[in-house]
Amino acid sequence: MLNENQIVKRFYYRMSARAKQPNKRVWMKPAIKPSNTVHPIDIATGSPMPFQVRVGYGLTLVSQFISLRGEYTLVIKMDSIPLSVERNANKQKRPEGIIGISTFSVGPLCKLPHVMDIELTNIGPRPISGRVEFEFILEHYVEAKDKCLVGQIVG
Repeated sequence: MLNENQIVKRFYYRMSARAKQPNKRVWMKPAIKPSNTVHPIDIATGSPMPFQVRVGYGLTLVSQFISLRGEYTLVIKMDSIPLSVERNANKQKRPEGIIGISTFSVGPLCKLPHVMDIELTNIGPRPISGRVEFEFILEHYVEAKDKCLVGQIVG
Protein backbone atom coordinates (compact mmCIF):
# COMPACT_ATOMS: atom_id res chain seq x y z
CA MET A 1 0.00 0.00 0.00
CA LEU A 2 1.26 3.45 -0.90
CA ASN A 3 1.66 6.37 1.47
CA GLU A 4 -0.09 9.64 0.61
CA ASN A 5 3.22 11.08 -0.61
CA GLN A 6 3.82 8.24 -3.11
CA ILE A 7 2.51 7.45 -6.57
CA VAL A 8 3.24 4.57 -8.93
CA LYS A 9 4.88 5.43 -12.26
CA ARG A 10 4.58 2.76 -14.94
CA PHE A 11 6.77 2.63 -18.04
CA TYR A 12 5.91 0.04 -20.71
CA TYR A 13 7.10 -0.88 -24.16
CA ARG A 14 5.18 -3.58 -26.00
CA MET A 15 6.12 -4.52 -29.51
CA SER A 16 4.62 -6.65 -32.21
CA ALA A 17 5.03 -7.02 -35.95
CA ARG A 18 1.23 -6.56 -36.14
CA ALA A 19 1.02 -3.34 -34.08
CA LYS A 20 -0.78 -0.68 -36.09
CA GLN A 21 0.45 2.89 -35.85
CA PRO A 22 -0.74 5.24 -34.56
CA ASN A 23 -2.15 3.25 -31.66
CA LYS A 24 -4.33 4.64 -28.86
CA ARG A 25 -2.03 2.78 -26.46
CA VAL A 26 1.11 4.83 -27.01
CA TRP A 27 3.33 2.11 -25.56
CA MET A 28 2.24 -0.38 -28.29
CA LYS A 29 4.85 -0.24 -31.03
CA PRO A 30 6.08 -2.25 -34.01
CA ALA A 31 8.89 -4.76 -33.44
CA ILE A 32 12.29 -3.13 -32.81
CA LYS A 33 14.49 -3.32 -35.88
CA PRO A 34 18.15 -4.43 -35.67
CA SER A 35 20.51 -1.83 -34.16
CA ASN A 36 17.63 0.38 -32.96
CA THR A 37 17.26 1.60 -29.37
CA VAL A 38 13.97 2.47 -27.68
CA HIS A 39 12.92 3.82 -24.27
CA PRO A 40 9.91 2.60 -22.26
CA ILE A 41 6.95 4.99 -22.29
CA ASP A 42 5.18 6.54 -19.30
CA ILE A 43 1.68 5.10 -19.64
CA ALA A 44 0.13 8.10 -17.85
CA THR A 45 1.68 10.80 -20.06
CA GLY A 46 2.71 8.99 -23.25
CA SER A 47 6.24 10.40 -22.91
CA PRO A 48 9.26 8.11 -23.40
CA MET A 49 12.04 7.94 -20.85
CA PRO A 50 14.31 9.50 -19.67
CA PHE A 51 12.27 10.61 -16.65
CA GLN A 52 13.25 13.81 -14.86
CA VAL A 53 13.15 13.54 -11.05
CA ARG A 54 12.76 17.03 -9.62
CA VAL A 55 14.39 18.38 -6.45
CA GLY A 56 12.41 17.20 -3.44
CA TYR A 57 11.44 13.88 -5.05
CA GLY A 58 12.89 10.38 -5.06
CA LEU A 59 12.28 7.60 -7.57
CA THR A 60 12.69 3.88 -6.86
CA LEU A 61 12.44 1.05 -9.39
CA VAL A 62 10.49 -1.63 -7.54
CA SER A 63 9.63 -4.20 -10.22
CA GLN A 64 10.24 -5.21 -13.80
CA PHE A 65 8.82 -7.73 -16.21
CA ILE A 66 10.66 -8.80 -19.38
CA SER A 67 9.30 -11.06 -22.08
CA LEU A 68 11.27 -10.66 -25.31
CA ARG A 69 12.02 -12.67 -28.41
CA GLY A 70 15.32 -11.63 -29.92
CA GLU A 71 18.81 -10.54 -28.96
CA TYR A 72 18.92 -7.41 -26.85
CA THR A 73 20.76 -5.22 -24.38
CA LEU A 74 18.77 -3.58 -21.57
CA VAL A 75 20.49 -0.74 -19.69
CA ILE A 76 19.09 1.05 -16.63
CA LYS A 77 20.80 4.42 -16.04
CA MET A 78 20.67 7.11 -13.40
CA ASP A 79 22.24 10.45 -14.30
CA SER A 80 23.75 8.81 -17.43
CA ILE A 81 25.57 6.19 -15.33
CA PRO A 82 24.69 2.56 -16.14
CA LEU A 83 23.48 0.81 -12.99
CA SER A 84 22.25 -2.41 -14.56
CA VAL A 85 23.19 -3.93 -17.91
CA GLU A 86 21.60 -7.08 -19.23
CA ARG A 87 22.54 -8.78 -22.50
CA ASN A 88 20.47 -11.68 -23.63
CA ALA A 89 19.47 -13.75 -26.59
CA ASN A 90 15.89 -14.94 -26.94
CA LYS A 91 14.86 -14.54 -23.33
CA GLN A 92 11.18 -15.27 -23.53
CA LYS A 93 10.09 -15.05 -19.91
CA ARG A 94 11.51 -13.39 -16.88
CA PRO A 95 9.48 -13.30 -13.72
CA GLU A 96 8.66 -10.05 -12.07
CA GLY A 97 11.32 -9.16 -9.56
CA ILE A 98 12.14 -6.52 -7.01
CA ILE A 99 14.92 -4.31 -8.26
CA GLY A 100 15.52 -1.55 -5.69
CA ILE A 101 17.42 0.94 -7.87
CA SER A 102 16.72 4.34 -6.34
CA THR A 103 17.69 8.00 -6.43
CA PHE A 104 17.59 7.83 -2.61
CA SER A 105 20.83 5.82 -2.71
CA VAL A 106 22.73 8.86 -4.03
CA GLY A 107 20.69 11.63 -2.39
CA PRO A 108 18.55 10.58 0.56
CA LEU A 109 17.41 14.19 1.19
CA CYS A 110 16.38 14.73 -2.47
CA LYS A 111 18.32 18.00 -2.75
CA LEU A 112 19.43 17.42 -6.34
CA PRO A 113 17.49 16.55 -9.50
CA HIS A 114 18.15 13.20 -11.17
CA VAL A 115 17.45 11.56 -14.52
CA MET A 116 16.33 7.92 -14.73
CA ASP A 117 16.52 6.17 -18.09
CA ILE A 118 16.07 2.70 -19.54
CA GLU A 119 17.35 1.75 -22.98
CA LEU A 120 16.38 -1.38 -24.89
CA THR A 121 18.62 -2.06 -27.90
CA ASN A 122 18.23 -4.75 -30.55
CA ILE A 123 21.68 -6.33 -30.97
CA GLY A 124 20.51 -9.20 -33.16
CA PRO A 125 19.89 -9.69 -36.89
CA ARG A 126 16.07 -9.86 -36.60
CA PRO A 127 13.39 -7.58 -35.10
CA ILE A 128 12.58 -7.95 -31.37
CA SER A 129 9.02 -8.57 -30.24
CA GLY A 130 7.55 -8.90 -26.78
CA ARG A 131 7.28 -6.49 -23.88
CA VAL A 132 9.07 -4.82 -21.01
CA GLU A 133 7.31 -3.28 -18.03
CA PHE A 134 8.83 -1.24 -15.21
CA GLU A 135 7.16 0.08 -12.09
CA PHE A 136 8.62 2.88 -10.00
CA ILE A 137 7.49 4.65 -6.87
CA LEU A 138 7.77 8.44 -7.04
CA GLU A 139 7.96 9.92 -3.57
CA HIS A 140 7.97 13.55 -2.39
CA TYR A 141 10.14 14.45 0.61
CA VAL A 142 10.93 17.61 2.56
CA GLU A 143 13.25 18.04 5.51
CA ALA A 144 11.41 18.83 8.74
CA LYS A 145 12.68 21.15 11.49
CA ASP A 146 13.72 18.19 13.64
CA LYS A 147 15.80 16.84 10.71
CA CYS A 148 13.42 13.90 10.18
CA LEU A 149 12.14 13.26 6.68
CA VAL A 150 8.44 13.95 6.37
CA GLY A 151 6.53 13.13 3.19
CA GLN A 152 4.35 15.69 1.45
CA ILE A 153 1.54 15.05 -1.00
CA VAL A 154 2.79 14.63 -4.59
CA GLY A 155 1.45 17.45 -6.74
